Amino acid sequence: MFSLGLSRKTPKAVDGPIVSVADVGGQPTLRSSLVATISSLREIDAQLEELEVIGQGSYGTVYRVRERATGRTRVMKSVVRPESWNQDRLRMEGEIMKHLDHPHILRIFSWFENGDTARLVMEYCTGGEILSAIRKGRANGETMKEGWASTAVRQTFQALAYLHAKGVVHKDLKGENILLLHDTMDDKGKHFGNEPHVVVCDLGTAEVV
Repeated sequence: MFSLGLSRKTPKAVDGPIVSVADVGGQPTLRSSLVATISSLREIDAQLEELEVIGQGSYGTVYRVRERATGRTRVMKSVVRPESWNQDRLRMEGEIMKHLDHPHILRIFSWFENGDTARLVMEYCTGGEILSAIRKGRANGETMKEGWASTAVRQTFQALAYLHAKGVVHKDLKGENILLLHDTMDDKGKHFGNEPHVVVCDLGTAEVV
């Protein structure tokens, strides 16, 4: 069985069965049962308040949103165009992510799809892309600490090891697809001042093997 793992504690060992196509299309795991399926755009508007656009490209648009019921900030990835590749990519990302539960892999909370419209509501990482954080630090004349770098690399490898144990190959790992759960800038304005907590994201091109 997949662990619920609601607290963000690094697991001592990878548990649970390997994810397969049958898992994605068959009975939900414990983790996937926690992912809400939204039935309509009206329900999305009732549950989420759109705050701002934080990303846009050929894939679609990414919004920062707020849950009306809890006040929690989330990220909503949206694809509205009828292009089948984008739609299939978002669908695959949602199907894979809802079966995963690891402290260094981005979490999905809800999913909506209807015709040429799809929405994926996920965890909000306030630190942004790790590549951007590194560039800002360098632009500020800072030297990346060895401990900061080794922690980020170790956590990324932990995420990849978990994915591979589940039979999932990311296929698009890069600086833009590794996020910082929190900003690592300290009270002195140093970008590498606080220990990083990295989160691997964007499983749209991932493959289940």
